[in-house]
Amino acid sequence: MKPFETSYEALKSIVGEDVSFSLALKHLFSQEKYSAKEKNEISVIVGCALRHYYIFDELISRYFPDLDVYSRCAFYILMAEVRFLNKDGDNSEVIEFVKETLKNNKVEYREEQFDVLVDYMKTNPVLIPQDVDQTSVEYVHYRYNLPIPIVKMWMKSLGRNTAYHLFKVFSRSITKYFRINTLKMDEATFKETYGDSFCYDCGVDNVVYPSLEKPVSKRDTNVAINKCHLFSTTLGLEKVLDSLDIKETDTVAALSSSLTPLYLSLATRLKSNLNKIDVIFESGADYYKATKGIHGYGIENMRFYTASPSSFITCISEPVDYFFLSPKNSNFELFRLSPDYALHFKVDTLDALIENEKQSLEEAAPLVKEGGKIIYVIPTISHKEGKTLVSDFLKNHEEFSLVEENQFLPIDEEYNCSLYYAILAKERTEK
Repeated sequence: MKPFETSYEALKSIVGEDVSFSLALKHLFSQEKYSAKEKNEISVIVGCALRHYYIFDELISRYFPDLDVYSRCAFYILMAEVRFLNKDGDNSEVIEFVKETLKNNKVEYREEQFDVLVDYMKTNPVLIPQDVDQTSVEYVHYRYNLPIPIVKMWMKSLGRNTAYHLFKVFSRSITKYFRINTLKMDEATFKETYGDSFCYDCGVDNVVYPSLEKPVSKRDTNVAINKCHLFSTTLGLEKVLDSLDIKETDTVAALSSSLTPLYLSLATRLKSNLNKIDVIFESGADYYKATKGIHGYGIENMRFYTASPSSFITCISEPVDYFFLSPKNSNFELFRLSPDYALHFKVDTLDALIENEKQSLEEAAPLVKEGGKIIYVIPTISHKEGKTLVSDFLKNHEEFSLVEENQFLPIDEEYNCSLYYAILAKERTEK
């Protein structure tokens, strides 16, 4: 398939059938052989279309209101190419592709309307129509490609100024951080192996990010990840783990359902622990992925289980000193990392997620020793999932006290991530 045709098939799956960006591309790339250059071109086209989905869709609705979802996907490609990817080049190929697609889909349209839309994309300095009030929620929705309920929620909980800062940050590219898997090689060996493709000035031991000045950085990053020499992380998570003084004799358990690097970072940090770390996954897919990769990462100090919060007790035989909780949540960090997250996010699932988070805290409480701690950590900026939920938990559990909590926002230059954490200590009972 040509890049436009493959991109079209991917968008039909993502937009029309609710398939994720990564799975849609993975499936298509497995059906036919593509070069690395072709894969990158297709990913860029699809990613650009998704990152401007709401405004593209609004403009299509104005010019072709009766167009079905699959035909719209061809227009998303056209608009991405004309406006962003090939703005000053020859767009005849993509125009011909869209017209042929409409013909195959038996769509009747007026040629002049088609030309007017293409001209609008090429010549209008601002894509958002002038009749949309710049102070309105709708304008933010189109400008930053965010669902309207999310825009309203963030403005209400964070205040308009902070929310606007967030909107801007969420529309920019993100620096990805990685932790060196010290179960396979130490930092000195890593530097010798990968040279200066990575930067080491993160302020956190064994955390790196690809050097923007080296063209081989992306290649070396992929090589390091495939060889399990690296895994992705956030500076916020590493800061939380740095603040803890876990001893070799301490017992540790973790629910790792929303922060993939949590159990990997624990494995590298607690490799000399005298006890096995019990790690619980809420989904069979996450459990399977972890067990499949355990040998590749060199993990020997963990036991993996799959269970819902209501059945933690079946995995943990006795109370532990530290229980790390990262239950399923809204994972707002994915708004910056996944081009289709805004499209697939359903705000009405928040209540169910919050209930699941609440239950994970309730079920973990009796499984922590007196003098032990719960470390609740989730990649979100929702107060309902963070501060409010923890506050409610503490009101109902006098045996726990708040040691520390923090909310990292992407606008924080030092940590640059969406992450809430709370450290809760269980008081000792005098005998």
